[in-house]
Amino acid sequence: MTDQRTDLPTCREVVEHLAEWFEGGLPEGAAAPFASHLELCPPCANIASTYHSLAHLARAALDVGMPADARDRLRRVLAARLRGGH
Repeated sequence: MTDQRTDLPTCREVVEHLAEWFEGGLPEGAAAPFASHLELCPPCANIASTYHSLAHLARAALDVGMPADARDRLRRVLAARLRGGH
């Protein structure tokens, strides 16, 4: 997963493996070159920052509970649609 000329991952590899990097799932020895690439490549660093922000927002959204009245209305609407009503 590296460019043989620099021993750093290519931009394509960085983008393709961002999730693994954030989750600590890169192969042993790959995290440091990956981080070095991000330090040296502003476009990839911006993509990584955006990815991190979106992942954080997605996790936060999962923690938000739907108010009971909204949940009940949604259930009624979905049940009516399943029965063929509008």
